[in-house]
Amino acid sequence: MSGDVDKVVRKKVRRGRKREKSERTYYVVTAGRSIGIYRNKQKALKQVHGYPDNRMKKIKGLNEARRYFNKHKNDRPDTYYVVKRGRSPGLYKSYEQALEKVKGFPHGRMKKIVGYDQAVAYLNKGLALQEFIVEADVPRVYIDGSYIQYKNLAGFGYIVEQGGKIIHRNSGIILDSDMLNLHSLGAEVFALLRAMEWGLSNNIETIHVIYDSVAILDLINNSGRTKAKRSKGKTKFLDIYMRYRKHISVVFKHRKTDELFRHYHRQAHNLSRLTLGVMLAKEESVCQKSF
Repeated sequence: MSGDVDKVVRKKVRRGRKREKSERTYYVVTAGRSIGIYRNKQKALKQVHGYPDNRMKKIKGLNEARRYFNKHKNDRPDTYYVVKRGRSPGLYKSYEQALEKVKGFPHGRMKKIVGYDQAVAYLNKGLALQEFIVEADVPRVYIDGSYIQYKNLAGFGYIVEQGGKIIHRNSGIILDSDMLNLHSLGAEVFALLRAMEWGLSNNIETIHVIYDSVAILDLINNSGRTKAKRSKGKTKFLDIYMRYRKHISVVFKHRKTDELFRHYHRQAHNLSRLTLGVMLAKEESVCQKSF
C-alpha cells in the first residue's frame, strides 16, 4: 500500500516540476559570447553586453525556450573586421564600414578575424610605440605582376602608399626574355626591382614591400644555392636584387596579414592587368587593320 502511495506522490512531484518549468521565465541567448538558455537574467546579459549584433530573448517555458534556441542559435563563430589603428578603432561586421575607418588614415591597420574573443584579444593587444614610430615614415610599396601564357605577355604594377595616401604608381610591359621565361614569378620579381629602383631614386633607406607570391621569398631565401641550379632569369634577378639591397632595406609583408594591405594590393594588381589589356587591345587593332 505504501509503495502505491509513493508512486502517486512521485507522479505529482514530476507533474509539479513540469508545470513549474513551463511557467518559468528563461533568457535565450542565440548570438553572444556563450550562447544558451539561462535562468539568471544577469548571467544572460553578460553574454550579450558589448557583443556586436547580439541576440537575447525572454521566453516563458523551457520547451518553448529550447525550440526557439534550436531554431535561431548561431553556433558558427562570427567574422569581424578589427580596426586596430584608424579613425574609430573597434570591431566591425561590415568590411566596407571598417575600410572607411582606415582608408586615408596614416598607416591604418585593419584585420579580418573569426571569433569574438579572438577579435577582442587582437584589438586589445598593445602595439609597441617603437613599431609605430618606425612605420610612420616608411613607404609601403604594393607590388604585383600578371602573365598571359598563350600570348607570352607579362606586365607589372606597383603602388606606393605613405601616410594613408598614394604618392606614386607605375606599371608597364615586361620585355626582358629571361624574366618572361619565369612566367608569373618573373612578373612579380620585375615589379619588386622597379619598386626598389623608385626607392633608390628618391634616397629612401627602407621600404615595406607588400607582396602576394610566396615564391619571391623562397627565391630570395634560397639564394645561397649554386648558380648552376638556377635559371638565367632567377640568377639575373638575384644579382640585381643583392646589389640594390646594399643601398636600400626591404621589409616584406604578405598582403593577407592586413585587410588594408589587400585593398591597396588589389589596385597594384589591377594596374598590372590594365597594362596587359592595353597591349592586347593594340595587337587586336593591328590584326583587324591587316585584314
